[in-house]
Amino acid sequence: MSRRIQLKQISRLPSWDAVRGHWKPILLSALARMSEQAPFYVITAFSLAYLTEDQGCSQTFALAAILSAAALEVVVVPAFGHLSDSVGRKKIYMMGAALMGVYGFVLFAAMDSGIAARSRSSGSSWRSSRTACSTARRPR
Repeated sequence: MSRRIQLKQISRLPSWDAVRGHWKPILLSALARMSEQAPFYVITAFSLAYLTEDQGCSQTFALAAILSAAALEVVVVPAFGHLSDSVGRKKIYMMGAALMGVYGFVLFAAMDSGIAARSRSSGSSWRSSRTACSTARRPR
């Protein structure tokens, strides 16, 4: 590093140099991340609106359901990162895309089943409330 400083080879705008020199890999990685992040935001926003407005759940219940699924992601994301290191990223991305297409139908059916509303109204045990929370949104 000190040699580069002496030779004045340090860039004043290193981020711009990276974008200018490597624009294609940066664009591809941004698009790949967008394909995995978009379903998360759509499912989170839709679940919150659907559970509170159509199913009659309280906002606290819906937020707790989403929070419990996000807590599960803390474990699942590193596990699938490790799996992609051993199996390959492309296979994991393709499997995730296919499962995400199927998952939409499963999610709508689970939320439309009314399990969350029945659990909320009956004041049932922690276990059934936990089950109802998990139907709100599962990690991708």
